[in-house]
Order: sequence, then C-alpha cells, then structure tokens
Amino acid sequence: MASIKWIGVIKANCKEGGEFEIQGSGFTGASEVYFIDAASKKIPASNFTVVSDEQIDCSCPPFSQSGPARGYVIVDNEEASPVKNPPRATSSPAGDRTARRVLDVRFLNVTQYTEYGNEFSVAQGY
Repeated sequence: MASIKWIGVIKANCKEGGEFEIQGSGFTGASEVYFIDAASKKIPASNFTVVSDEQIDCSCPPFSQSGPARGYVIVDNEEASPVKNPPRATSSPAGDRTARRVLDVRFLNVTQYTEYGNEFSVAQGY
C-alpha cells in the first residue's frame, strides 16, 4: 500500500495556489492527487507527475482558506496512508541542521512539525 511521508511545500496559498513535492512510497500508478484545505474544500491537483515510486511533483489552484491542509494520493483506488511522524525532538545532530539548510532554499515547510506526513499549512498569500 502507498504511503505519504512528507509533503514539501514550494508554495501553498489562497492567491497563487500550490506547488508540492510529495515524498513517500508506492506511488507508481497513482491516478489522483488532491488536497483538503482548512475550509474542508477538496482541491484537485491541476497536474501531477509521478517522478518515481517515491516522489510525485504536483500543483493545484488557489486554496479557499488559509490554515492547516492535507494532501492525498490515490493508487489502485486506495488512499495512500499518511505516515505518523515521531514526536518533535528538542535537539538534533549537526548533520540534520546542515541538511535542513540545503532544503530551506526550495521548501517553505522544512522546519515545520506536523503530526502526519500529509499535513502542511496554507498561507493567505495577499
């Protein structure tokens, strides 16, 4: 069964929409990608590319409300399971901080903690 480990946010707002890199496993054969925003509105991906079994790149139209949101991937008529993240660590090894600095350039949410891998935040964008 497919799983979502993390959604890297390139942008996610109510003005311009979203651009994402979804990381996980079992994505080969994905038939649908969509998001549920803070207003419980379903936002289908306007396009998505299965880059590999572990990555999907996608975009979507503007969200209807800022706040918490979730992403979903459908593979073989089943929803990919979001991975539950471990509790937030109070400190991390130096190597982790270095890796995060590299990712900070591309992803807005690299340091944001979420309980599940399919969660992220949407900005107002105005």
